[in-house]
Formats: sequence, C-alpha cells, structure tokens
Amino acid sequence: MFFETTSRRHWLIKLIEMLSLIAIAPMTSLSQRKRKRTMPVVRISRGSFAATDYEKVKIRLTTSQESLVPAIKKLNGLLHYYTGIDAVSNTMTNVSVWRSLADAKQMETLVPMLALAKDFTQMGVTFERPIINYETIWEI
Repeated sequence: MFFETTSRRHWLIKLIEMLSLIAIAPMTSLSQRKRKRTMPVVRISRGSFAATDYEKVKIRLTTSQESLVPAIKKLNGLLHYYTGIDAVSNTMTNVSVWRSLADAKQMETLVPMLALAKDFTQMGVTFERPIINYETIWEI
C-alpha cells in the first residue's frame, strides 16, 4: 500500500511538473519574441517649392507613383509608404516606415527615386538634407 501511494504520488508530481512546463513554455517563447522585436524606422523626406509651382509639383508627385511604387515594393522591409503635399506650407513629403535602418537606407540608392529627385530639383523643389531615418521609441 505504501509503495502504491508513493508511486502514485511520484507520478502525479511528475505529471504536474510536465503540465506546468507545457503551460509555461508558450508564454516564455512569447516574451522572448517580444524582447527580440525591434521597433521600425521612420524615414522622412521633405521638399519645399514656390507657391506658384503647387499644381505643377502636385501633378508630378501624383504621376511619380508609376515608377516609384513598383520599385519601392521590391525593397526589403517596407511596412508603409505615404506621399503628401501641402498648399499652405508649399511642401511635399515622403514618409516611409521600415523594419530596420538597413531597410530604410535602401532608398538612398533607389534609381527611380534618384531620377525623380533630379526632376523635382529642376522644377525648383528644394529638399532638406540629409534625409533623416528616425528610430521609433513607441507606437500605438
């Protein structure tokens, strides 16, 4: 009788230990994944232009998606990309979100983007330099 009770108790304890490990393991790996996750990088490019050039710049900015969208989609790590223009401040902006700084830096050598920057410069757009890649601190 003592042997049976001790044996059962031993196996019951072992079973509880195994079940607790199984229950804790997914939580441990989830917390490890959260620790390893890096925050994205936000790249912001701004250009300014004369108020009289607003319509011309807006049209060129709109048509730029024909060459830029396919090229940008091929890059590694793109999470979001936004292009905008403001008539009050006479500025245009490209805001992109990337998985890493290395991913964001791909834009520095993207041939269609370099060609487009040249077009805008010839139209009178002045770009802020350097283009900044921001490390994100928090997100919603």
